[in-house]
Amino acid sequence: MEISHLRRWFALGAIGMVLLVAGMYLYARHRVRNALKDVPQKIGIDVQQSAQGFTISRSEQGRTLFKIQASKAIQFKQGGRAELHDVEITLYGRDSSRFDQIYGSDFIYDPASGDVTAQGEVQIDLEANPQGLTKPDQAAPKELKDPIHLNTTGLT
Repeated sequence: MEISHLRRWFALGAIGMVLLVAGMYLYARHRVRNALKDVPQKIGIDVQQSAQGFTISRSEQGRTLFKIQASKAIQFKQGGRAELHDVEITLYGRDSSRFDQIYGSDFIYDPASGDVTAQGEVQIDLEANPQGLTKPDQAAPKELKDPIHLNTTGLT
């Protein structure tokens, strides 16, 4: 065998190996992309919508009873429930005599039942608002005097 024939066979073998490795890489990349597209359907979770900034409140007879604010909300198709992140809940009471605040990182909101459930540690500040409704926007009392501060988990 001549050296020129060996060089040709070696070059063809090297080109064949490069093509084989490139083909395997592209095939694996294609499979991973398709697998990631199917993951939400396989585990039964489909995101319906996502929002930066979420607020919901309930009022009766012109008075706000509570207000829920979250920096991010993700609503799922199945069940309609939503994950809320960086949440602040303010409770005013039926006669606006309260200004209780609940803070936490992660909550689940179920619109069917109206329940909001904490998914971790929660801080609660209990504060009476003896002034009651002084402004139409339910602003905080002028002075927060000795609020009671609580830490808990799994709050509903």
